[in-house]
Amino acid sequence: MKKLFLNSAIVLSSFFGVISCSEDSEPQVQEVDIEDANAISGAIEISKATRLEGAPPAPTTVAGTPGISSDIEAVTGSEGNRVVVPFSLDSGDVQGVYFQIAGADGYYQIPVSGLGGSNGRIGKSRRGSPFGRLKKINNYYGFSIELPENLKPGEFCAAYCVYDAENRVSNVVEVCIEVDEFGGANAGSLTANGWSMVYEKEVYYDHTYDDQWNVIDSALVTVVDSLGVTEIDTYDTEYPCGDGTTKTLEISNEYTTLKGDLYFSENGAFKYDGADKEIYFDYQNTTCENGPAYTNNQDEYSSVGVWSYNEETQELTLIVNDEEEGETYFEIYDLKIENDFLTLFIDLGNDESVEIGFKKK
Repeated sequence: MKKLFLNSAIVLSSFFGVISCSEDSEPQVQEVDIEDANAISGAIEISKATRLEGAPPAPTTVAGTPGISSDIEAVTGSEGNRVVVPFSLDSGDVQGVYFQIAGADGYYQIPVSGLGGSNGRIGKSRRGSPFGRLKKINNYYGFSIELPENLKPGEFCAAYCVYDAENRVSNVVEVCIEVDEFGGANAGSLTANGWSMVYEKEVYYDHTYDDQWNVIDSALVTVVDSLGVTEIDTYDTEYPCGDGTTKTLEISNEYTTLKGDLYFSENGAFKYDGADKEIYFDYQNTTCENGPAYTNNQDEYSSVGVWSYNEETQELTLIVNDEEEGETYFEIYDLKIENDFLTLFIDLGNDESVEIGFKKK
């Protein structure tokens, strides 16, 4: 059984701040009894979900019914913060989730827009943060639950299933949520200092396509992006000259990572601040007479989200909030800290992988 420890809310606007109120400034709020299923069900918040009375629809057995699974049987959070429940869609489609706390008189209906998803990389994105670039190709989803600040520590269990556009209902998966006192129990040396990226190494299949975009060849390649080192990608292209002829042009694109700083806070938030510079081929302004034109671009960017660390498996889970796309991504890395050097590794399967190295700031 895997146990995922999530000890934070997505408090991204005040990354290192934990807002608290003294007893003198705020009235006492009655504690939510963790053994009272209806009290918990009425106090939690789930993004974009609607709370309904009664029991959720029962699983269906007709052809095309979706199937789900999860190797996460328990998640841990703290009062006033979020926990994320991940699962895999093994078959069919998903339009939403039914979620019910065990023993409660009602349940939540969560639309697909309230879910995050990931698992698997499509090609190589050379620009931007190394985090939050996984795409939904392996049907890995999840939903977040905000626990009330006045929830009594302990454990409660729940069950969930998914439904599709035809209202076919999947099998039911159970999960238990352990509520601990707030704190950075698994912070360790991650939060003691910031981390500066040294390199990012990606191993992936580079595909060659025909005119109809069918893959005609694939090769496993390794690309290493080192901080401050300019990478040059050179290739030839046939450029149309406008008179029915073409000219072979040698194109050289350049990419340099200027900064990659990673921070973990004890309240479970993380932030990655990066910057890069790119010089790339400008097709529109190129001419056969003057040769290739190029565009110079320099970007600064950030990735924000929440983190958890499983000490037993030495796995770091990052839940990345992509505000631009309005989606949430899950990335689970093997973590190693040795001699003030942090290494994150993720096996994407099929011989593909990503490794990122950081030194202590």
